Amino acid sequence: MPVKNYSYKSITHHYTYLIIHKSIIPMKFYIGKRSCGWNPKDDFEYMSSSTDKEFRKLLKESPEQFRKVILAEFETKEEACGHEIILHEAFDVARNPLFYNKAKAKYHKFDLTGMRFTRTEETKQKIRENRKKQKEPMLGKHRSEELKQLFSDLNKGRKYPNRKRLSDEDKIKLSNAHKGKVWIKNDDLEKSFQINKEDAQKWINNGWKFGRIINKVSRLNS
Repeated sequence: MPVKNYSYKSITHHYTYLIIHKSIIPMKFYIGKRSCGWNPKDDFEYMSSSTDKEFRKLLKESPEQFRKVILAEFETKEEACGHEIILHEAFDVARNPLFYNKAKAKYHKFDLTGMRFTRTEETKQKIRENRKKQKEPMLGKHRSEELKQLFSDLNKGRKYPNRKRLSDEDKIKLSNAHKGKVWIKNDDLEKSFQINKEDAQKWINNGWKFGRIINKVSRLNS
């Protein structure tokens, strides 16, 4: 086992992992990411940084009930983080009762909601350039047949108790409600909404434009 006294510069391995609570029915899971200075296969002592007290207590008192599976290895922490985010979104881990995860991972450590700000053209250009450089986390990587089967089984068992399934009648009503309407927006007011087509010209004459404002960016007051 490698010596674990290391500096930040010695962290050379980044990976995502799955912890399986195999001794209960149905089994429960935890998906996380980890950076270390040795081969992930030798990182068996580390299990989770979860904030779930019950989960951490079980890991400490009954480690034999759990199994750790390395999902994928990456060259950078950012790639590992990206893969973790994809998995958290795919299984909706924060609300899925089959997972110990209390929240879904984000690129930012803090929730950036509450304070509006605008981006300069220079900032926008830098963001576009960085996005072009980003690699798909799983590009060129392959899952084992065991993991494919595991994820398949997890997806089959997913339930969404708060999600209402629309009937054919509801779908028709929803479709009819949006017919004859267009989106307009006002960039200065940062607002957009739907109006009837026949009223559009009146709004356009008052400085509004056709279109919809999406992906508002905000940040936390500091």
